[in-house]
Formats: sequence, C-alpha cells, structure tokens
Amino acid sequence: IAVGDVIDLEGFGGEIQTNDGDTTSLKKLVDDSKSGVVLFTYPKASTPGCTTQVCLFRDSYDPLTADGLAIYGLSADSTKANTTFKEKQKLPYPLLCDPQATLIGAIGLKKQPKGTQRGVFVVNKEGKVLVAEAGGPAATVDRVKALVKELKGEN
Repeated sequence: IAVGDVIDLEGFGGEIQTNDGDTTSLKKLVDDSKSGVVLFTYPKASTPGCTTQVCLFRDSYDPLTADGLAIYGLSADSTKANTTFKEKQKLPYPLLCDPQATLIGAIGLKKQPKGTQRGVFVVNKEGKVLVAEAGGPAATVDRVKALVKELKGEN
C-alpha cells in the first residue's frame, strides 16, 4: 500500500471491533466520516510509548478533526484492554480492536512474525491513501497535522 493508491474499501482489512464491542470495518468508518479516516496503530494498550501517542492525538484532537477527518486508534488489544485504556486516558475517539491483525496487516503495519508497528494510515472518502507510514508517537501526530495543513491548502 502506497500513498496515492486507491483501495477498494469493500472488505478491505476485514471486520474489526470498537472498544465498545461493536463490529465495524474500514469501509463503514470511512462512510461515516466527513472527509476520511485516520488510523494510528500502537503495539499495546497502556504501555508508555502508546500512552504518549494516544495522549498526543487526544491533545490535538480538535485541530486534527476540524475539517472532517475521523480519528481512530488501532491495535491488536482486546476490547477490555482498549476500553480501560480509553477511559483512563480520557480519549475523545474510539479505539479499534484487531486481534487477528487483519486490518493492521492490510495497511502494512503488522510486524513479523507478530505484533504491531507504530504508524499512521489515512484514507479519504474515495479510498485514496493519503498517508501510510511507520513512525514514533510524536511523528505520527505531526504527520497528520501536516496533512491537515496540506488539505487546507488544496481547498
């Protein structure tokens, strides 16, 4: 998957669950968004680097979503682990649970043989990939901030 690719969202990445236990898919999330979806991946809920990352996205939530992008954290954690994490860190966005790493793998952020690479993936309403890269907690937030600026420049 590379920036500029247009993916067929139908069935892409399989089904995942929200931390509330609702079944969803990337296609549904994109359909429900105003202008696209930001998925940031993290290896494990409630560990130091991941806590830093979710809090950076929390603290930048308003400017990042002002133009209609929907933000989701994505990990292979259980719904229970992600709900605890979300509540403890007071996150304004859902955390997605992908224990089989079907979506994590589809967006190219699965570690071999197992595990999740920290990174960020952004797709617009048309299924065009705007961002797809691995990166640390601050880098993933900064990349989305830069994208929001770029998109503003286009409009």
